[in-house]
Amino acid sequence: MPMPRRMDSQARNLMMIRGFITIKLEMNYKDTIRNIGEEKVKRSLLYNSTAAFALIENLKEIDYNFSEASYQAKRTDIEALYSNFLYILQTDQWKTSVQAKMNNTQYVDEAFKKYSSHKLGGVV
Repeated sequence: MPMPRRMDSQARNLMMIRGFITIKLEMNYKDTIRNIGEEKVKRSLLYNSTAAFALIENLKEIDYNFSEASYQAKRTDIEALYSNFLYILQTDQWKTSVQAKMNNTQYVDEAFKKYSSHKLGGVV
């Protein structure tokens, strides 16, 4: 489930924490959440954050910036959503633990509360 195509730019910021290089990803969007659709944004941010953290071991945070609101996904919060995060990239695990849950609006809304608690500004 890819993010909407109206993405302005993306930048990677490197931070040194305890001698390890960690990555913070920033995604800036030209379009508004209202134009994209709130449910589509929630589902996309959750899905793409899960994929990014699963694939990039030293990625610690992702900031998603829209014109009216910004959200921050933290690795620890996303990992906490899945009991089997270390094995999530295995095909059957990905399908059952991630893809299948993206069609469940209640699950997406509950999971997205993690983003809302780290909201950088604005209200959806």
